[in-house]
Amino acid sequence: MNEKPMQKAQTLSGEYYRLSPFDGSQAVYFSIPKVEQLLRTEPEIFSMVQTALTKEVHDLLIKECGIEESFVAKITSERAERPGFAVLWGKEKQHFQIIDGNHRAVWRYRHGLPTFSAYAIPLELAKERCLLQLPAGYD
Repeated sequence: MNEKPMQKAQTLSGEYYRLSPFDGSQAVYFSIPKVEQLLRTEPEIFSMVQTALTKEVHDLLIKECGIEESFVAKITSERAERPGFAVLWGKEKQHFQIIDGNHRAVWRYRHGLPTFSAYAIPLELAKERCLLQLPAGYD
C-alpha cells in the first residue's frame, strides 16, 4: 500500500481535508471544490491511481481518517463508483494520499469490492492551486 492516512478537518466553507505534513512542516488544507474544478478545467494534470482494499487498508482508514459510520451508511452503490481524489508525493511520485473518498473506500471494502480509484495530482501542484485559506490561528 502506497498511501498514507490523513484526517478530515471540520468544515469551514465547503469540504476540505487537512493533510498532516510528511516532512515535519505545517499541516495544509485542501479545498475539495478547488480540486474538482481543476479536474474539470485541466484534466491532463491528473493521473488515475488505484489501491487494493484489504482488511489492513480498511482498518487504517477507520483508525486514522475520521470515518463517520453514519456517513458510510448513506453511501449508495452509484456514489461508491465515483473515483476519489489523491495527492502524489515522493521523489518519483510513487506514493499517494487519498484526500477525498475515504468513506467510499470503506463502503467498497465492506461490500466486497476489491479496489478504490482516485484522480491524483502532484502534491506540489495541489499546494499551489488547491489550498484553502484558513482564518488566522485555525489549525
